[in-house]
Amino acid sequence: MRNIRRKRLADLLKSARFNGDRSAFCGSAGISKGRLTQLLDPKEAFGDVAAKNLCDSLDLSQGWFDQVDDSKPEWVPLENPLQLIDALDLLADRINEIEDPEHREVIASKLQTMARAPDSMKSRDAVLQALAWSDAVRLEKEKNSNGTHG
Repeated sequence: MRNIRRKRLADLLKSARFNGDRSAFCGSAGISKGRLTQLLDPKEAFGDVAAKNLCDSLDLSQGWFDQVDDSKPEWVPLENPLQLIDALDLLADRINEIEDPEHREVIASKLQTMARAPDSMKSRDAVLQALAWSDAVRLEKEKNSNGTHG
């Protein structure tokens, strides 16, 4: 587990969010450069409390340092602004598929939060969870309607 955490920490430090700037990372994380060096050192401990504290101070979802699948990059620069427009069109289509107006409002609120703090992974995760929940509700309704008609 410590090796996964260490790799995730090193990747986060190198990410577009910090660009390898240890001072910026330490300032955001509220730790000293010496503590960062310890966390990156394979001979030193990188325990649950340290991982939790970093998640809290860096606005990461709890357990972020323990996630194994990091095959998807956190940030990819847009080569063309039309890519963003296409992505927003897809998102708008997904939101329009949600029947419950209160649920659409929850997603809109989470998107506003994400727009105010674009570097916040917690905000991004909240939007993705809300969209996944809407998909689960839709699939459950489809399953129930197919079961009652069949």
